[in-house]
Amino acid sequence: MCVIQNPAESRLSSPLPVRLLQLGVPIVFDFRPATRRMDRAWVRSIFEKRQLPTMCCIISSRPMNRAKRDLHLRNETKPEGLYFGFVSEDRFR
Repeated sequence: MCVIQNPAESRLSSPLPVRLLQLGVPIVFDFRPATRRMDRAWVRSIFEKRQLPTMCCIISSRPMNRAKRDLHLRNETKPEGLYFGFVSEDRFR
């Protein structure tokens, strides 16, 4: 198994997961919270173009109310390395 963390930030790596999938290697794309929908769509396109089997699993490691609180705090404080622009609750879901 291969784990690719923050796949949307490393789009140059798209040939690697494609080749691994062709070889039958399972891949886990590990998205950070609040990843933009267009970035998730980019990863999905890797599978759909090639008609490869996929499975989507969402693992929540904290209650949603705490996640929303953290989202609001991040939007307000804009911590370096964690804040890359405003994220609304609608986009967060």
